[in-house]
Amino acid sequence: MTEEGEHVTEEDDLILGASRAARALWISFGPITDTDYLQGKTLFRDALGDRFDVSLLEAEELCDELERTGRIVFVQTETGAGWHIHAPEEEA
Repeated sequence: MTEEGEHVTEEDDLILGASRAARALWISFGPITDTDYLQGKTLFRDALGDRFDVSLLEAEELCDELERTGRIVFVQTETGAGWHIHAPEEEA
């Protein structure tokens, strides 16, 4: 807010990009989602589509960008598999 009480909108609040999408997924799912690869990507795509009212194609492209940039990471170990969603503060 400015001294006059006006709300100042961050640029990120206006543009749907990787930072905003990652933050929305982290808020919705937390840092860990115990799902297999395809099921997790589908959950993320659907959540982004619903949250931001974008097409499934646009939401899927956002998911691909998040994965490419390491904001969401599929982790597989001997004990299981799942997705790690990096918290917004982890991006700094």
